[in-house]
Amino acid sequence: MGSQWDLKEAFVSNLNGTTLQEVALGSLIGPLCYLLRGLILILYYRAKGTLVFPHPKISHLLLDFSVLTLPIVLASTVLSSVLLHVTVGLVAVSAGLCCYVNSSPCARRRPNALGAFLQSHVKFRQVPFVTLSRVFVNVITAISILAVDFPVFPRRYAKTETYGTGVMDFGVGAYVFVNALVCPEARRRDDPGSNLTKQLVSVWPLVALGILRLASIKMTGYPEHVTEYGLHWNFFFTLATVRVAASLVFAVFPAGWSWAFAVLISGSYQLALEYPGLKDFLFHSTDRQSSFIHANREGVFSVLGYVAIYMAGVQVGLFLMQPRSRVGQWLPVIVKLLLGSLVLYVALCLCQNLLEPVSRRLANLPFCIWAVAQSLLFISCLAVADGVLLFSAWTSDCGPLPSSWSLGASGKTCDEAEHCLVQAVNRNQLLFFLVANVLTGLTNSVVDTLSCSSGPWIRAQASHPLLSWKVLASAGCRSPPTEAETTERSPEPSGEKPNPRAASGEVRTGRRREMDRWKGRVALVTGASVGIGAAVARALVQQGMRVVGCARNVDKIEKLAAECQSAGYSGTLIPYKCDLSNEEEILSMFSAIKTMQQGVDVCINNAGLAHSEPLLSGKTEGWKNMIDVNVLALSICTREAYKSMKERNVDDGHIININSMGGHRMVPSADEHFYCATKYAVTALTEGIRQELREANTHIRATCISPGIVETEFAFRHHNSDPEKAAAVYESMKCLKAEDVASAVTFVLSAPPHVQIGDVQMRPVEQVS
Repeated sequence: MGSQWDLKEAFVSNLNGTTLQEVALGSLIGPLCYLLRGLILILYYRAKGTLVFPHPKISHLLLDFSVLTLPIVLASTVLSSVLLHVTVGLVAVSAGLCCYVNSSPCARRRPNALGAFLQSHVKFRQVPFVTLSRVFVNVITAISILAVDFPVFPRRYAKTETYGTGVMDFGVGAYVFVNALVCPEARRRDDPGSNLTKQLVSVWPLVALGILRLASIKMTGYPEHVTEYGLHWNFFFTLATVRVAASLVFAVFPAGWSWAFAVLISGSYQLALEYPGLKDFLFHSTDRQSSFIHANREGVFSVLGYVAIYMAGVQVGLFLMQPRSRVGQWLPVIVKLLLGSLVLYVALCLCQNLLEPVSRRLANLPFCIWAVAQSLLFISCLAVADGVLLFSAWTSDCGPLPSSWSLGASGKTCDEAEHCLVQAVNRNQLLFFLVANVLTGLTNSVVDTLSCSSGPWIRAQASHPLLSWKVLASAGCRSPPTEAETTERSPEPSGEKPNPRAASGEVRTGRRREMDRWKGRVALVTGASVGIGAAVARALVQQGMRVVGCARNVDKIEKLAAECQSAGYSGTLIPYKCDLSNEEEILSMFSAIKTMQQGVDVCINNAGLAHSEPLLSGKTEGWKNMIDVNVLALSICTREAYKSMKERNVDDGHIININSMGGHRMVPSADEHFYCATKYAVTALTEGIRQELREANTHIRATCISPGIVETEFAFRHHNSDPEKAAAVYESMKCLKAEDVASAVTFVLSAPPHVQIGDVQMRPVEQVS
């Protein structure tokens, strides 16, 4: 057995790696396989109307293994000599299917389809291509650590001895990089001190696994490549040390400085390597007995390089985790990732010519640059593949694909995600990595890998990930509900006095069930940038609706949309710039909604304004502006929303006009008289709309919500020349909040379809009139 172990150790020693181009070419296999799998699911959806196969637990496992894993296994082994042909073949098949999907009669035809697609909104709890990159790195690592002991695995793909670029060398750096993308600092979670405590606690499993691995190797005499990490060190210890070291830095410095620390650490370490002595010590010293450092010099010193890679990953993670809601906002992200990869590859060429080649053993500066550059290229390719799939699903009116973006335009959920192996690995990455290592050790102990032919190897390699996934399934791959999901499901506090039904949850449960019918449907909220409009938009997004929020200035709506997305709300907020005093812009907005969202199901006319223009001395311009926005814009939006509903045979739509108590009684203030007149008009218009809807024999409802004094920016805009007067309005009593009016909107919408709520009048308890 001893001689056999020696042969196995020699088999993975003194290797020089492959070319940068081959590693980059091989990294395209994963994204192409992912794209191919998505296109297959879209074609199946077209044929069957569902994404779930018969016998899903088996069929989806076989699909994911056959399309996502098997091509990688074959390309890295028996087909490695024709890797270019394999890649070109996958590109050709994927391109052909993609053209077929997007050009067949089943694909939707829309004017300016690309522009409408780019304006579409996406929703997700995790950035899909980041998740995919982490999963693929795990899968490739699991394949490689088993395959490296078999002759069918090319020696050029294995870890290099001193200098060189092997596939497994990249895998080590990529593993550190992709895990940094989702660390607490990259996701802006908690305070630095809290993150440090959490990291110190969370690394204990890694330390325990490292100790178990060390003990098992020493007890069984399993062959170990000492020059990889040292006598006692292993990759688990490296991962734990890197995470603790990074957290210590972030406890003092902001995560936004990660790029600076990545450059500083990798550059300083490279300078230290250039001085005589350290590099010779790491490469050529035969002393492994003097101290722990001597025994584990490769593992200890290479930590510096891995910390630099981790810091770079945190910086990229901060960039990727910024809130973005539209498809078009993600295109510059992908371009910047590709440009970043290109710039780093240029820097890598300069470093290799001026300094030294890439060395995973040293984790030197060229290795750090290569690991980050290749990781960015890999992530970019996955993002491109995901974007192509999203467009194909959009044109096919397909539900959200597993492990992919979900268009805000879709109210559907992905049932197949529960059977998706990508999610299974993603939710249990450490367990998957551990199982892969255990199975590799068992295989090496039982099988004579050096003399094994291709047939038995393929069977062993095929069973390897399948067994790993089986363990994940047995452990339960469903993740616990996220904080956003838990919050969304939790009963909201009620301002009403408790009653037996409310205490038992019956009232709220029934109301929630009624709101469920609005999930995925489209609501237009005018004046959605601030105040009542913003609160209504947020409330409807939280209920799962697709909300088009319009205003003259959409910056605040875009910020609100990002907040809704970060909060994990199931709906989507779509900002749209529109001047409601201009009929052409209103008509253009409804045309855009028809193109991107099919039409409007709920129209909430919230926009309104007031000018201090008395009846006897006011300016005509101010009167006209109030009529244009408060009366005409409301009427035009109502007309166009009704047309949209009728065109699509929507018979349960709802038109809600946000009125005012000023529409029911005249305020004793000359500055308010004309404004009140426009609100009296809203009261009359709402009743007129209701009557005309009845005459049209439709079940579309019309409601007027009339709040009293609501603490918003309204008074400050109304009395813009006298901010003290505006402030006095709100200081005189405990006013209504914008959220109170939003609650009234959801209450009206949650009424059963046969119930018509004509008018809701609400005011602060302390308000006199």
